[in-house]
Amino acid sequence: MSEWVIIVGIVLAVATRPIESRLWLAGRISDRTLAILIVGRPAALCLVFGILGGSSWPFIALFTILGAVPGLLMYRFVRKTIRQAAEKGNPDRGTTPTDREA
Repeated sequence: MSEWVIIVGIVLAVATRPIESRLWLAGRISDRTLAILIVGRPAALCLVFGILGGSSWPFIALFTILGAVPGLLMYRFVRKTIRQAAEKGNPDRGTTPTDREA
């Protein structure tokens, strides 16, 4: 496998985060979708790089499951953090905080 494919894969994995943030701020994706995208990224990266690396399928499955465990454990925390950010009233997202009205 070419080194360029791996480099492009890493760049795409990093570059999607700002796109997700902009879509969330614009109200195009929900809080739950954003949380799933955030916590699912490590498992997806494990799967993609396992396939690109030419590993065996049992290893790829194990590697992907191990990559998903931290995300599954952090899902509630990430969801709560996103909900708190939305409740603060991001003016770009179309909501305003009650504190500013006073």
